[in-house]
Amino acid sequence: MRTAITYASIAIVEFLDAEKIAVEVISVTPETCELSGAWLVEGNNLDKLNQIIAGRLLIFIGDKSVQEDYVALQTASVVNLQEFIDEAMADVTSATRAFGEYLSQNKHEYLAYMSIKVADRKLLPKVVKMKLAPPEFYEWPETISLNSSEEVLTSLGKLGKISGTDEDMRNVLASARLIKHFIDKWRGDEIERRNRLYVLDSEAIVSILPTSWLEKI
Repeated sequence: MRTAITYASIAIVEFLDAEKIAVEVISVTPETCELSGAWLVEGNNLDKLNQIIAGRLLIFIGDKSVQEDYVALQTASVVNLQEFIDEAMADVTSATRAFGEYLSQNKHEYLAYMSIKVADRKLLPKVVKMKLAPPEFYEWPETISLNSSEEVLTSLGKLGKISGTDEDMRNVLASARLIKHFIDKWRGDEIERRNRLYVLDSEAIVSILPTSWLEKI
């Protein structure tokens, strides 16, 4: 069943070395997905980092061994992109199958209706043969490495590196932009699925993120 959570915030964190921590934040609502904040924190100022990431979903990129103990403490809020992609692909498969089953059921009911004598049909609810275009969903990749976000963005026809970006913020910014791209595609798939006649009312909620992520909020 879909979850009607209407706000989520995601922090992408990279421990650059023992002295610097880069953070980029994404805010998500049913209508918007925006990069909403960026910080470069001193590596020994974990209190400041805790303030920034409090209440947010977390994605760690880069060399997590730099602060392995700290990362281990945050597992309750950590999500990963593979979970996102796996759920998106599963939803596409399920929705495509539901479309096929809906058409098949309609065809069966229509043929049964048409096999009845015209005079008798007048006593029954009319059955119309549906002519529906198949749903159009995003073609999700099977896997993506956020540590190669600039290259992935370039392959998608987007800017890999934005001119003028601080070198320390380069990786978290690219990762945040790539995650935003996938969240936008997720929303598009959700709207496409919801607008179909065969979707049950209980499933018609447009979820802002995959359930595997929302469960961590």
